Amino acid sequence: SDIYSLGAVFYELLTGQMPFKAQSLDEMVQKHLKAQVPAASKINPEIPPVLDKVLKYMMTKQPAQRLQSLGDLLPPLEKLLLEMKATRLGM
Repeated sequence: SDIYSLGAVFYELLTGQMPFKAQSLDEMVQKHLKAQVPAASKINPEIPPVLDKVLKYMMTKQPAQRLQSLGDLLPPLEKLLLEMKATRLGM
């Protein structure tokens, strides 16, 4: 649940909004349990695809399919940094 929660916080930091909108607490809980998380890049087009993918894996509903530790975030984040450097260099 820590990885899922961190993913929700990252989502809000990157988009300026929570992953789900709901009219009640029950509706919000149901969305967190069952609804697919909308791609953050649909809200903020500057989000690179690799970061969208990281958020998706952080917020996957099935714990066994979710990233299991913060260490699992390192490879995709390193890839993101490499892509950002390449973009800056015009590659």
